[in-house]
Amino acid sequence: CSAAIALPTGEVLAQAEVGTPLHLGIMPAVIASVLRKFPIEQMRPGEMYITNLPYPEGPGHLPDLSMVAAIFHHSKPIALSASTAHHVDMGGYAPGSMPFGVSEIYQEGLQIPPLRIFAEGQIDEALYSLINQNVRTRHEVRGDLMAQYACASIGQQRIDELLARQNADQVIPYMNAILDYAERRMRAAIATLPDGTYCFEDFLDDDGVSDEPVKIALTLTIAGENLHADFTGTDQQVLGPLNARLSAARACVYFVCKAVLDPDLPTNAGAYRPIEVFAPE
Repeated sequence: CSAAIALPTGEVLAQAEVGTPLHLGIMPAVIASVLRKFPIEQMRPGEMYITNLPYPEGPGHLPDLSMVAAIFHHSKPIALSASTAHHVDMGGYAPGSMPFGVSEIYQEGLQIPPLRIFAEGQIDEALYSLINQNVRTRHEVRGDLMAQYACASIGQQRIDELLARQNADQVIPYMNAILDYAERRMRAAIATLPDGTYCFEDFLDDDGVSDEPVKIALTLTIAGENLHADFTGTDQQVLGPLNARLSAARACVYFVCKAVLDPDLPTNAGAYRPIEVFAPE
């Protein structure tokens, strides 16, 4: 699981350092997918929005269920709280995730587009009953949904405590300053690398359906304070449940850059500004 606080625009401000690289780096796509359907101006206290839909961008795969809620100050939304948790089961062909023997996403489990699952602090029982009917571990899924609701509540509580100690007119500008600080650190770290273009490729053993290896190719370009990662030359989509969207490729590149260049760098959107990632459709 992973938890994050974001600006009203969806830019991640702070994120827990626990979770897989995908959980850490894919949160911007999760929040963006929710905001496209439910702009923050329309959100109300006690509401939470849920999605596990990977396409066109969102969580890593169907068991990664995400929740997003607005954080309010004097009835005005000033930030977002988001969490992603890998649930025990989201239905589909087999328990767990990434089952072998499937060849389309409909076999992997229940797909949930961005929807409102909490209103005025109460779960939408109709939506929950639909989810409940499609999963094998009903008690656990409900408990984990409530835990994610509690996570958002704690996010609101912690921001309230911060604003009780410091004036909002001071705190809110510093949110953007934190992003700028992370950007400066990442640019400084990239600048220490020798400029140039570097190429490498590696292979997955197979896709779980055929015996053919799956190529991942990368051309990495360093130019001053900027880094460009191009996955052109990577194999096309495969039949097995191993395909990744561009948002997932970005997440992995971000994680590697942080781990190699500046492991203590705050995890936020500012650190990603000097990094550009391209991958074929």
